[in-house]
Order: sequence, then C-alpha cells, then structure tokens
Amino acid sequence: RVVPPGKRQDAFYDLVEATFIDDSAYPVIAHARYIISKIKATAEIIKRIFAQHFLTVNFKPGKTEALISFYGKGSQALQRDLFANAVSTVALSDGTLLRLVRSYKHLGTREGVDGTSNGEAHHRVGSGSSVVKQLKPVLKNHRIPTAKRVTLVYTHISTHTLHNSGTWTELSQGANNKVHNLHMWAFRLIAGEDHQSVVQGCKQRISDHVIFDRLNAPAPELMIALNRLLLFVRVIMK
Repeated sequence: RVVPPGKRQDAFYDLVEATFIDDSAYPVIAHARYIISKIKATAEIIKRIFAQHFLTVNFKPGKTEALISFYGKGSQALQRDLFANAVSTVALSDGTLLRLVRSYKHLGTREGVDGTSNGEAHHRVGSGSSVVKQLKPVLKNHRIPTAKRVTLVYTHISTHTLHNSGTWTELSQGANNKVHNLHMWAFRLIAGEDHQSVVQGCKQRISDHVIFDRLNAPAPELMIALNRLLLFVRVIMK
C-alpha cells in the first residue's frame, strides 16, 4: 500500500500496478543561446515528475545524459565552449549534474552529436573485423560447401555488424564503404578472390558485383535497406 503524492500520510491506497520507464528520450529544440537553459528545465521537469511517482532518475555516466546536435547560427561556437573540457555538465537547481556527451547509446545504437549513425557503423565494423579474422580459416575452407560459408557471413558477421541498422540514419560514404568492405573481405575469402589469393595466383582482381553473383549473396547496402523496410512495416502495423 502506498501514499500518493500530495495526500495525507494516513491516506493509504492499494497499489494495483507498477510501471517502470526505461530507455526513453526527450527531444529539445532551441536556439544555441537558449538550448542549455531549456535542457536544464526539461531535466528538472523529468526529475520532478519521476519523483512524484516514487522513481529516481539515474544521472550516472551512461544512464541519463544529454546529447546535443549542433546546427545553425551560433551552434559551432557553443560546441567549442561546451566541449572545451574533458567532461561538460549542466548543473540542476538541486546540484545534480547532467552530463553533456558527444555520443550516447540508446536502445543498443550509438548516436553522435552530428545526428548520424556513422559512429555506430564504425564501431560495428571494428568489432566485426575481429569476427572475420576468427572465421578466416573456415571461410577459406573449400571443403565446406559455398552456401554454408555464405550463411556463416550472415549468422556471425552481418547479424552483428548490421544489428539495429534499420534505425540508422543515412551513412556517409566513408562509413558506408567500411560496412561494404568488411562484407567483401569475407565474401572474397569464400570465393578465393582475397588479396593474398589474387597475388599468389597471379590472377586479375574481379569486381564486387561478380563476387555477389558468383556467391548469390546480397550486398550489405541491400540488407540495410531491407532492415529499414522491415522496421517501417513493424511500426505501421502497430
């Protein structure tokens, strides 16, 4: 039994439901000169409303933080001022410190101050590279049917590298190339057309499109597009 906020201490009510909020985001849009004050006001409202429902907001690093995307007049000067120090914070009226961060991991995906998913893609490719290195002897083993080795790329590399890619913003050409080249590394190992095999066999390097056709494998760009389409369908079906 609980006492609702604002009620007498002897006014008890039966608690029939308890709902906890996790991984929520609150957008704030303002001019550069007002954005910090608006973030502070928003954080204090959130903290107060949560307290009214007997919940405490966790302001520890990696938990509740503010991520600012800088666009428009005065934004670049504000960005330099905010991140002049290693750690930038906004002090709430009760002394609680809200961290301002350059990237934040929300629902398993990193978002950066530039509003893109390039940082997430670079991180995923970096960890995916270690998976390709571990699977290299298997991917090059021609005693294993080609179709099974291609499946390994999907189950061990694509599922990791393209995790949550349906939520990614449009990638820069550089980030897109990294995702593409990681998959081509694996596919070329399967096809026996990796750099080492081409040099040792004195063969002419063939194009990525030929590799895709030979292995009957889709390009990673197509898999990202499919993930976005599947997310869209799930949203409109709710």
